[in-house]
Amino acid sequence: YTNITVNKMEQRSKIGEDLFYRSPYLYMTGHGNVKFTDDNVFTLRTHLLAGAFLHADDNYGLNQSFIREMKRVFPNKDFVEIPHYHEVFHSYYDMPNGLPKIHEHNGLPPKALGIFHESNMIILYTYESDLGDGWEDESVHNNPWEVRQESLKMGVNIIFGQKVNSINFDDVNWKNVQISEPPGGVLKKSFFPPVQIIKKIVPKEIYSTGNNIWIVDMGKNFTGTYK
Repeated sequence: YTNITVNKMEQRSKIGEDLFYRSPYLYMTGHGNVKFTDDNVFTLRTHLLAGAFLHADDNYGLNQSFIREMKRVFPNKDFVEIPHYHEVFHSYYDMPNGLPKIHEHNGLPPKALGIFHESNMIILYTYESDLGDGWEDESVHNNPWEVRQESLKMGVNIIFGQKVNSINFDDVNWKNVQISEPPGGVLKKSFFPPVQIIKKIVPKEIYSTGNNIWIVDMGKNFTGTYK
């Protein structure tokens, strides 16, 4: 078990959409041919070099076109195989054998391949593993729990490992946290009078994450007092 907050609602985005830019962690999977426009290539490259991370999971048949398009995104970078001692296999769960085999296609061993920028992995490509099969409902592929558990563990490691990479700070000299008494006082209403309404902003999207919790996306950043 982890403290990762899970959104039960799947969110899909095309390259360049608002949700794409708001997502530092991107997941891509599927079958068949991948084809990027020139704008897609530029936008994806810029987003990844700015700190985003892409996990591409070959669901069978994705390999040839994905490798081709990634070469357009990063013509001067090549995929390298991730060794078993890399942190992505040990960031939360210890997986000494590396990438697990979840679904059989061609009898080939699973491979984890990465593209790096300034020592940080910005693209992880999981090939001949099909992690996504283990993340779907059990009834979809009828995988045994042991197999699905390995897939889930690998997914957790990818997320936790990337949290480490994306921050890129040195905490060696940090002091231990000190617990103090909470502040006292009484919570009161704001002392200032109502302000003038200068603009009305219509929410771009409103959706529920469950448990009567609602997310209101205003579509822009703003400051001040709002109602």
